[in-house]
Amino acid sequence: MDNERAICTHSKAKKVFIFSTYRSNKHDFLNEADYKQMQQFFGMQNIPYVPVLGKYKGNLERAFLVSAEHLPEEAVLYYSRHYHQDEYMVLDNHKHGTYIATMVNCATREPKQIGFMRSMPKEDVLAMQLDYTYRPDMDTYFVVWNTDTTQQAKLEEEKENFFRSMMRKARMPASQEPFGSPAYN
Repeated sequence: MDNERAICTHSKAKKVFIFSTYRSNKHDFLNEADYKQMQQFFGMQNIPYVPVLGKYKGNLERAFLVSAEHLPEEAVLYYSRHYHQDEYMVLDNHKHGTYIATMVNCATREPKQIGFMRSMPKEDVLAMQLDYTYRPDMDTYFVVWNTDTTQQAKLEEEKENFFRSMMRKARMPASQEPFGSPAYN
């Protein structure tokens, strides 16, 4: 779809869902058939979605990322139940590109907050053998972390900005620089 990025980027949507049609106990060809069926349905209904790849409870699967603006949660629950899913994920926009991640049990509708979803380098995700969501359209891996790391990232950014400003203040006059004028700004 042409409007995938505009509809479901992590920075724009306030609430998104991730759900799958895959089951670990089904044959691959059946999982693929169910996935294609859901894709066709979205296409016929003009529902924008982003295809994602994921590793969930150690199993690789294809899934759908959809915005709450275009698909109500009741529909996500219905489709998840139709494809015999135990749960689906709800991502609520938090801050600094981080989402609050909640798993919703399809049988009881009980939500359980599991942490904070944020991007992470591929090398780290694979080295740590983490479950993940991969967005091929952004070439980005996302993981759920137990703690909100946005404050830590903000603190690191503030420290870096502080040291940069101190370096600017501590500069020598150009005439005293050992090699002429400094190369940094």
